[in-house]
Amino acid sequence: MTGRSFMRPNLGGILVLFVPWLLSSLLSFSPSASWWVAWLGSWFILLWGWSGGAGGIDTSVPWRLRLLHPIYLVQGIFAGYGFLTSIFYWFDISGIDLWGSGAAISGSMEFAAKAQRYYVLAHGSLAAGLLLGNNSRPGVSWQWAIGRSTAFLLLAVAALSALAALVAGFVPGLGQFDELFTHLALVSSVMSLGPCLARSGRSLLPLSLLAIALLLAFALASGWKEEVLVITILLALGTFPFFPKATVVLGSTAFLTSLVVLPVISNVVRQEAWRSGRDRWEALDTAWMQFNSLTGGEIAEINREFQVGRLSEIGMFTKYIESVETGTPSEGLIIAKQSLLAPIPRILWKGKPNMENLVMQRAYAHGVISEHSNVSAKPHPMVDAYLLGGAVGICLSFIGIGLIAARAYVFCKVHFGGYFLGGVFFNGLFSVLWRGNCFEFMFSTLFWGMLLAYGLAWVTRKTGWVKPMPLRLKGTQRPDLRSPITAKWKRHNPYYNRG
Repeated sequence: MTGRSFMRPNLGGILVLFVPWLLSSLLSFSPSASWWVAWLGSWFILLWGWSGGAGGIDTSVPWRLRLLHPIYLVQGIFAGYGFLTSIFYWFDISGIDLWGSGAAISGSMEFAAKAQRYYVLAHGSLAAGLLLGNNSRPGVSWQWAIGRSTAFLLLAVAALSALAALVAGFVPGLGQFDELFTHLALVSSVMSLGPCLARSGRSLLPLSLLAIALLLAFALASGWKEEVLVITILLALGTFPFFPKATVVLGSTAFLTSLVVLPVISNVVRQEAWRSGRDRWEALDTAWMQFNSLTGGEIAEINREFQVGRLSEIGMFTKYIESVETGTPSEGLIIAKQSLLAPIPRILWKGKPNMENLVMQRAYAHGVISEHSNVSAKPHPMVDAYLLGGAVGICLSFIGIGLIAARAYVFCKVHFGGYFLGGVFFNGLFSVLWRGNCFEFMFSTLFWGMLLAYGLAWVTRKTGWVKPMPLRLKGTQRPDLRSPITAKWKRHNPYYNRG
């Protein structure tokens, strides 16, 4: 069977994605067995989708070159953050002390198991949507007509996107594009490292390293752990196809180190800069000094709190489940209405309410946090899908999210230069799909992201920056970089687009 035939999803393979949910539901009488089947089921879904067992992906292209495809990156991050990190919560309520901190939280194993069953249902639905939406059909594909290296293209996209974000932040009515351009600039900058390490891009390597160093510094000083982890993941994705062994060793070491160090640094920066009003660079310096002065037990306790309470959101989800099952009404219709209204810009709707305040009402109504708390606790899309309609709402919502992600990726791949460059644009404009957000914010970002993608595609065609790809090059684009890779890889390498 050829790789091309795998482009069509296999209905039987799609149905297999829901087997873990079915098995875990049959074991609902045993919370422990049900939880483990559901949690391990998410690993099975990842491997089943990635291997091409359910179809829907072109396995004729080497797998390492498909990493920016949403079935790999979006599903991997979304599942890793949303569905698999719950193991730390489960261990804690089961009395297993991973860090030796001597602390533990109380929680219901029955509700945790029920939440994990919903997680594996959502995961199977997301993977199904991603594969069904990737049912590509032959058509016109576009390649960059600028006769420069991929490294130059990425840095140029980063610079133009940063400038556009700056303009959008000041012009009334364009604020919704500010964050989109900012993310596109970040992704393009970080992903430029791989092509810059290749032979023809090495003249731009200092510029790429400078941009990445600045991004890392600002991410550390921001107090947000996610930004540093995102940059680490993007660096690995950009360099892995060129230097797979070095990337695995260095990338995994950097990622695991970040998980230990970042909770401590972030806590101090937030306390010093956010609450005490100190300069963020002074706060960062203080954070490093405090980290070096902490004992092993103190670091262990900070990391336990992060992994159990922040890295995983299953604790919050169980509160929503318990609240609904004890009689608190779910806000399905309200969520749907607010999500449809969310994309309307304030310049067109003068009386538009504060969406953050509206979303937080769900957390207050279900007793997740107190109304007097100044903490933001917007629901994960898992919560909103559950509130829309229980298991049915979760299944339909996540199939829909998967379909949107897949179609957006196909659009970017076709209009922005293939697997790699198209993947950069997709992950820059639709990074909200990585870990999700409440439905109101998520739908608004997807709406404006798709509008911007169409706009950029139109601009690049009208300016002549892209041109239709000759039929003989489709799927096997010729290289425009010289790199230490095999001839077989060069025939498939999506990094390359000859102008």
